[in-house]
Amino acid sequence: MQPVCTSTSGAAPSPPDLVALLRAAAAASGFSRLGIAAVGDRDPLVHARFRAWLDAGRAGPMAGWLEAHEPLRRDPATLLAGVRSVIMLATDHPPAAAPAPPGRGRVASYAWGDDYHDLLRRRVNALGAWLEEHLPGCRTRGVVDSAPFAEREFGWLAGLGWFGKNTMLIDPRAGSHFFLAALLTDADLPGDAPIHVDHCGTCTACLDACPTGALVEPRILDAGLCVSALSIEERGAVPVELRPGMGDWIFGCDECQRVCPWNRLAPGSSEPTPSYTVTLRRFRSPARPLNSWSMTLRLRTCDTPRSIVGSPALIPNSAASLTVRYTAAVSSSSLAGMQPTCRHVPPTFAISTRAMSSPAAAPYRAAA
Repeated sequence: MQPVCTSTSGAAPSPPDLVALLRAAAAASGFSRLGIAAVGDRDPLVHARFRAWLDAGRAGPMAGWLEAHEPLRRDPATLLAGVRSVIMLATDHPPAAAPAPPGRGRVASYAWGDDYHDLLRRRVNALGAWLEEHLPGCRTRGVVDSAPFAEREFGWLAGLGWFGKNTMLIDPRAGSHFFLAALLTDADLPGDAPIHVDHCGTCTACLDACPTGALVEPRILDAGLCVSALSIEERGAVPVELRPGMGDWIFGCDECQRVCPWNRLAPGSSEPTPSYTVTLRRFRSPARPLNSWSMTLRLRTCDTPRSIVGSPALIPNSAASLTVRYTAAVSSSSLAGMQPTCRHVPPTFAISTRAMSSPAAAPYRAAA
């Protein structure tokens, strides 16, 4: 913990001085950018649009969770009583990769490294402790995206970007490839100015690139059509008509960000990331021939954000298993014959498979 910083008279630093120190502390902790939003400056129309989006049935597989937590999302005081300021923190991650070669599966770029929930939670809580030490009597609470909190709204209010046509928060200095974390506090800190200019202009690259037409109009996403939502949150069968659009995406999707001109400015990340490729392969087992069964896939990682439950749509006709090609060579045959756990293959992937007998899987069993 850094020592308490005071002025020469021994008093706590003034708000502008404190914010300057806070920005320096955030940068030293690994955050890329910091903005401050005053809770009292919220535009009620932003949440009203979110409420209308839910009412329109656009939330897809997340509808139940978002609906249940909408009252909490509406009022950040449910997370920290008396909250007056929200310190929004951006952390850059690697930019989107180009399409994979045939037979390779892709994972969204934000999920390439260590679990950002754990990483950002440690950093934001440490920054909260720093602020409480520098401003005695204030209270803080760190929030990562597992809490019912409107990160993008407060990110916009804190000047970290504008809402792009792909619904992402786009920073004119850095594009959209960054995580958001928030530090709520009851301290009254000077806020930053939001970006009111729509820098997307007439560009429609993201809408044109969406493989399933999930961006139904600028800044309106139908999560029930979104490859990212379907590959991560959907627990049932992906509708047949959407399966071709899933392409080679195993977890998430980067298409609307990959084509965004503003991401030419994305600085990327120096965070360590594992080196791996994901490969779709067919294997045959004498005990369970492919012509009599098929599988869904459960690909779980020990220290990354990827926890994939594959639906039938994620199993291409030409493959019935997913194997991982490690940097330290592990053969697909050895993977097929074991049920690896984190103890077997730290710190990358653990794979298990289970038989699938649902009616939705019939086309894939027949194809195999």
